[in-house]
Amino acid sequence: KKNFEEQYGVKILENYGLTETFFISTNTTTKISEHSVGQILPSVQIQITEDDQILKNDKEGEIEIKSPFLAKKYLQNNDDTFKSLQNNDWFKTGDLGYVSENNEIFITGRKKDLIIRSGINISPLSIENILYTHPDIRECAVVGIPHKFQGEEIICVVSLKSENDFEIIKKELFELCDKELSTIKKPSKILSLSELP
Repeated sequence: KKNFEEQYGVKILENYGLTETFFISTNTTTKISEHSVGQILPSVQIQITEDDQILKNDKEGEIEIKSPFLAKKYLQNNDDTFKSLQNNDWFKTGDLGYVSENNEIFITGRKKDLIIRSGINISPLSIENILYTHPDIRECAVVGIPHKFQGEEIICVVSLKSENDFEIIKKELFELCDKELSTIKKPSKILSLSELP
């Protein structure tokens, strides 16, 4: 985004929405935090939940929406998804994120992509974003694999930009994870592939 703006001299304004919800938030020309998808629109309500509990600001969970623009039903589909919304219920987006004190939304991942380690929900994207700060990482993927006691174990697979020694880079990546991630989010293994499938 930054590179595009610098090269073309154009300010990119982001928004967030789903097919079913229309727009939920948008950036304006006013100052918006980096990585935010904008401020919640005035007619839209948002709550962040985990296990049906409403979370406070800055806590990550599933984004749920109430909006006057919500779709009434799916075309040629008898799906019951929208029936409960006639009773003014919240629409579960399946997206993970949080809302800041100044009403900005930050998207952190998808609920179905979660890794569940020792009963804790972990967004792979939050770990991948840390790995991408290392200058030698071209591409990475964080996945959960079955673990006998923890439920899932966190594995990182990386593709490198350079021909630098992977063992050195791996050590640097573990150090980066130690510095930037909580213990529960730290990967057990880091593997290298020439390119990701």
